[in-house]
Amino acid sequence: RSTLFPYTTLFRSGRGDSQAHVEGVLDTTFEEIIKIMQDGEELYIHGFGKFGVKTTNEMTKVTPVGTTVTIPSLVKPTFKFFDSVKNVF
Repeated sequence: RSTLFPYTTLFRSGRGDSQAHVEGVLDTTFEEIIKIMQDGEELYIHGFGKFGVKTTNEMTKVTPVGTTVTIPSLVKPTFKFFDSVKNVF
């Protein structure tokens, strides 16, 4: 399941919002993004990019001294810019 974040309702120019208000909005936004990712969902922000998570497999590696080490599987956050942002640079 993916979520489309309605960011256009949060960020409108010309409102004269204080820095504290803007920081509060951004903090809340990032908290919600993290919650969505913790649930294993993807989050699309139209015209910007996609947040998600990737699970790596457990691996066994050999160190330079010859001992074997098991690296557990991990869940990592991911982000991919949409082409509309990539093409700006």
